[in-house]
Order: sequence, then C-alpha cells, then structure tokens
Amino acid sequence: MMKTPWAAVLIATGFMVLTIPSWVSLLSEPEYAPYSTFLIILAVVYGITTIASAFLVNLRRAAALRITAVILVGSLGLILVVLLGAGSAPIFAPALCLMLVLLPRVPGIVTAMVGLLVLGVVSFVEGVAHENVPNFVMLLSVAIATVLVLQLVEVNEQLVDAKDAIADMAVLRERERVSRDLHDVLGRSATTIALKARLSAELLSRSDHRRALAEVEDINRLASTISRDTRDAVRNLRQTTLDAELLAAEATAHAAGIRLDIHRMGIPEPRDEPVLAMVIRESVTNAVRHANASLISITVEASGVEIADDGHGGSVIEGEGIRGMKDRICACGGTLSVDSGQNQGTVVTARLP
Repeated sequence: MMKTPWAAVLIATGFMVLTIPSWVSLLSEPEYAPYSTFLIILAVVYGITTIASAFLVNLRRAAALRITAVILVGSLGLILVVLLGAGSAPIFAPALCLMLVLLPRVPGIVTAMVGLLVLGVVSFVEGVAHENVPNFVMLLSVAIATVLVLQLVEVNEQLVDAKDAIADMAVLRERERVSRDLHDVLGRSATTIALKARLSAELLSRSDHRRALAEVEDINRLASTISRDTRDAVRNLRQTTLDAELLAAEATAHAAGIRLDIHRMGIPEPRDEPVLAMVIRESVTNAVRHANASLISITVEASGVEIADDGHGGSVIEGEGIRGMKDRICACGGTLSVDSGQNQGTVVTARLP
C-alpha cells in the first residue's frame, strides 16, 4: 500500500473527471431532466466522498475507516448505476479505483471483481448485458490501469526509501570510519606521550637533562603529529605504510622500556598495508598499555601479520580497538584472531586473502 495520499487522491480525482461525460450525457436525456438538481447533488457527493476517502490511504490504524469508505463509496456507486440504469456503468469507475487504492492488493482486487460481478448481474437483469460489454471493458481497463499505477507508485516509494537508507548508511559508515581513525591516532600517540612524559620526569630526577630534553622534543613532535593525523582522519586523507608504523611501534616500545623484535618473512600487497599497519598499531598499543610485557614480537608476512607479547595475558575483552581491527580485516575479506591465556601472553593474527 502506498505511503503518500497525494498519489491516491490524484488517481481517484482522475477517474472521477473521466465520469463527467457520462454525467453530462445522463443529464441531457429528457427522462432525467426533472431530477437534474438531485443528480448533480448526488454526483458532487459521490465525487467528494471518493476523493476525501483517498486521503485515508496512509493513515495508521485506520483499516476500519478504509473498509467503511470502500463500502460507502462502492454502495453509492452501485446505487447510482441501479437508479440510472446499467448503461451508466462508467460512473462506477471511481468506486472501483478506490477499492484498489484503499485495500491491500489481493483484497482490493477481489472486492473490485465482486463489484464488477454485481454490475454484470444488474446488466443481465435489465437485459442490457450485451450492450454493456464496452462499459465492462472500460471498467476492467480502469482496474488494470489502477493496479499498474499503484505498482509504479509503490516501486518509486521503495526506491526513494532505498536511496534514503543508502545515504543514512553512508553517513553511519563515515562516522564509524572517523571514530576508528581517531581511536587509532589518539590511542597510540597518547600512550607514547604518556610514556615519554614519565620517562622525561625520571631523567630529570637523575639530572640527565640532555636525554630529558630529547624526550620532550619527541613529545612535541608527537603532539604535532596528532594534530595533523586528526585533520587527515576527518578528511579521509590518512594513509599509513607498514614501514612508518613499524618505526612508530619501535618508538612506543622504547619509551615503555619494552624490547621489540621485527621479523620480515614477506612483503604484503601495497593495498593491504594500511589495514595491516592499523592492526600493528592497535596490538602494540594494547600490549604497552595492558599486558605488562617485556617483549613484543612482530612478524610480517605476505598474507598478513602476527603480533605476540609475553605479558600476563588473560581473557580477551572485545573493546573498540579489537572490534575496529576485526571490522577492517573482515571488510578486506580476511580474518583476525586474538589468542590469550593466563600468564601466556597474547597473540594477534591477521590474515588477508
């Protein structure tokens, strides 16, 4: 059933306008001349009732009203045909249209066919069934045209809904992308800055001003990097290479006093580097933050990466970072696993096709 009432109103109004020649022809006949005022009033009431009923098409919880409107308009149309004679069958077209518009598809078609059957019986009783064949062909054409127009309107509404849904999904995906990128940028950099700030404080307490100054300069550089990466993330310009991420991982591990081993067993495809770099970044950040590890090992292969640490391990809690890794790897058709046992460290494995 269509959502907008205006299409239904236009359909009903169109078929009501098509009955005007029939009304004019009837009113011009001498036998109806004494009743012309009454017939005009009936025509106006019939038209207003039909068009007003079309507005019920998209009202929720108005099924009873729609059925009542169909019964009212259908009965009025049949009464007019009976009073004016079977030759006035075209007047029934708006009622036929309304049955198809207001009722669900199958019940509407069945009701319309019942209405046509009643008209056929009236024509047969009046002995004008043969003469009324063109009128029945016209009414059947009205029914078919109404069904086709309704189908076209509904398909158009579905296309509009699909377009809106696609736009909403695009906005949602963009929000998720920005959220993941900001998480990646701020997570690792904030951890590194915190570690370097703590290291600077320790160096100052030992009066090692030269090394402390170097750490402060690194903090300043990282802060500038955060600002640039944040802008790039928002603009979707940020691209990370494996080499750059491995260098950043070394800096983070060094600041935390953790040994980092890198094993290059293969060269991934350039198109896979950004997502694999993200896995390395998130895994190293988690190991530095939560694992209490003394060793982090990164193995780079042509088909993926593996990041292992010797931390305390334990149950894996799937937070924003792990979900982000899985989403991006799965989007590339790959798999990601996180294995961690109590006091056995954690191993993150990402595989791409």
